[in-house]
Amino acid sequence: MPYLHLLLALPTTALIPLVFIVAGLGLASRALVVCLFSLPVVVECARDGAGRADPRLIEMAAAFGATPWQTWRKVVLPASVPGVMTGARLGLARAVDGMVVVELLLVAVGVGRLLLDFQGRFEAAQVYAVVVVVMIEAVLLAHAARLIERRLARARERA
Repeated sequence: MPYLHLLLALPTTALIPLVFIVAGLGLASRALVVCLFSLPVVVECARDGAGRADPRLIEMAAAFGATPWQTWRKVVLPASVPGVMTGARLGLARAVDGMVVVELLLVAVGVGRLLLDFQGRFEAAQVYAVVVVVMIEAVLLAHAARLIERRLARARERA
């Protein structure tokens, strides 16, 4: 837990140079930075969601002879769906932030390259257009996560 809390409290952009020193400038290091941006939020929300499982249901499952795996699958996991999906939505938003930050700060490719080029040529309309496209991407990802959450909630209610 202390490492998770450290990653939540630490400005993630401070870790970017360290990741690139250790892992280089390749795609894997960029993916690692995006994971560092999003993973702490996802893990914290999932942990909180799993902790919200009703202890009486866990006790009842044990009383009826459920194995730990069955208890996890039938009691804890369905109870943690709201927390996990909240973490997924927040993590997706932070992942998009991480992608843009890593491309702007260290590796001028993709969206970061476009932003830097347009900014350098004082083409404000193109900069805003790129920002709007990134915002639309983030909104679509959040909407997809919301749809998945609704589908999982309906499945949980039926079970």
